[in-house]
Amino acid sequence: MLTLPKFYLSFFSAVREDRYFVTGRAIAVSLVHGGPSPNFLSQTLFDCIVQGPEKSRPNLGDIADSEIREKIQKVSESTTLEELTQSTEPLQDYLANAGCLKPLKSVDDRDRLVEDVLMFQVINRVRGPFERFRDGLKTLGVLGPSRIIPNRSVQ
Repeated sequence: MLTLPKFYLSFFSAVREDRYFVTGRAIAVSLVHGGPSPNFLSQTLFDCIVQGPEKSRPNLGDIADSEIREKIQKVSESTTLEELTQSTEPLQDYLANAGCLKPLKSVDDRDRLVEDVLMFQVINRVRGPFERFRDGLKTLGVLGPSRIIPNRSVQ
């Protein structure tokens, strides 16, 4: 019998119970009542919330899964087409699931591949929960262009 780690179970539970929306709403209500700003957000998550996911530029440090991060790092450090091909071999199934599997014709394909993988892993893979969190932050008009200030906090 397959047993999933608690992290994944809590993620599915949080999605099922709409906890991302509730958390966003709780933060919004707290802020409206003078509570502290959410300083626990990563810079990438904050940028996604404020500017939208399309304008976000995640980096390797945003990948929590160390195994995937190390494999992507090997891809990003490839300097020849042969190294690039070898470094993507262990990621073939992952790249296919991410929609990033394509023929590599030169080492110049490396940066675009890494960028696509980062967008998938950090943003697109969790897009549903992220949007629910963002919807919760819109409670009482907290999330809006005139409410966000540049120092990573919500006014």
